[in-house]
Amino acid sequence: MIKIWEKESYTLKEIFSENKGNKEKQRDLPLISVIIATYRSQKTIESCIRSLLDQSYPNVEVIIVDARNYDVKEKELCKKIIKKYPVKYFEDGPERSIQRNRGIKEAKGGYILILDQDMYLSNDVINECFQQFKKKTLHFSFLRYRLEQGTGQSVLR
Repeated sequence: MIKIWEKESYTLKEIFSENKGNKEKQRDLPLISVIIATYRSQKTIESCIRSLLDQSYPNVEVIIVDARNYDVKEKELCKKIIKKYPVKYFEDGPERSIQRNRGIKEAKGGYILILDQDMYLSNDVINECFQQFKKKTLHFSFLRYRLEQGTGQSVLR
C-alpha cells in the first residue's frame, strides 16, 4: 500500500499511529516544538527520539540541531540513526547555545521544549506540561528529572 502525503508536515503520532481517529483532536491542540542540540549522539539520540514518539500529547515536532565540528564518520552514524525518524535536522554550532537558538528559529510550535541528547521523557511529560501552561498562564517552566539507576540515563518526569 502506498501512502500519499497530503500536507507538508505531520505530527509524530499521525505518522506512526494506525488509528487516525484522533486527527480532529490533534488540530485543536497547539504544536509543541522539541529542540535537541546534539554532538556525537550516536549512543543516546535514538532513545531520546523514541521517548518523544511515545508521548501521549499528539501534536509535537522534533527539531535536531547537530554540531558541525566533529569527525565525519561519527556524524554520518548519527545522521543514519536520526534519518529513520520524522524529525527536522539541521547543522549549526559549535556550541549548544547556538544550536538551541537555531532550533528555536526553525520551530513552528507555540510552545518550545529544549532537551539534551541524553534525556528521555516518560510518556506523559509533554501533555502534563501543556496542561499546566493552559491552567496557570505560565511563561516558562522547568522539568524535574531523575537519574536511572544502572543506566545513568536522565529521565524527565
